Amino acid sequence: MMTSATTRKRLLSENVAGSIFKEILSNRYPEGERLPSELELAQRLNVSRLTLREAIKHLQARGVIVIQRGNGTFVTHRAQWAMLDPLLLEVMTESDEINSLYHHLTDMRRMMETGLASLAAQRRSTEHIDRMRRALDAMHAATDTLSVRRYAAADMEFHCAILDAADNPFATSVYGQLQVLLTHVREETTRLAIGQRHGLTLHHEILEAIEAADPLAAREAIERHFDMTAKWVDMAIAAPASVSANGETR
Repeated sequence: MMTSATTRKRLLSENVAGSIFKEILSNRYPEGERLPSELELAQRLNVSRLTLREAIKHLQARGVIVIQRGNGTFVTHRAQWAMLDPLLLEVMTESDEINSLYHHLTDMRRMMETGLASLAAQRRSTEHIDRMRRALDAMHAATDTLSVRRYAAADMEFHCAILDAADNPFATSVYGQLQVLLTHVREETTRLAIGQRHGLTLHHEILEAIEAADPLAAREAIERHFDMTAKWVDMAIAAPASVSANGETR
């Protein structure tokens, strides 16, 4: 069990790792380039060399950097990064990477959830259907009150019920690592879409297809859902950072 002091040290080293990763994303340290010396980095970031070493270990474990003995520490190519890691995702959501993350996440969700909806239609239980229906009821209630967070949470619950019904542990693991980003994107798109009923209609169609145990209809219904989602993602990216459709500030 970690002591409070150990926890603080870990949080500090993770924060430092995040700062270095942010500079990598901004191309201060491009892919393939060597990082400054340990002493130089520690002085610039105003941390001890011990803390910096721990931060470097965090980045190394996530595939962002590689240590070449005698040559130094180098930034790896993006394909080697642990893109699903919560620390890396958190930094990317606060950087210029956020727009591309929105698009890539939507593409991935479409690819995975069409298959998951089809599996859910074949494997769902009455409990899964009841859970989806309760989530959909909560989405209706949130729409009536224009509650962005409640709608986004209920929407997340609806799709999690589909995920659980599909009963694939690999998909569950992937989505578990993406919870923070999924919530972030849902809240941003919901700020624009809240109050509109078309999304609710599409969710009803998904539920009806899964309840009817019709894999093809479930796949087609969720495809239509993602056609709409992609449009809202584009609008969320284009929207001013401080204003939303229902007047909330971000």
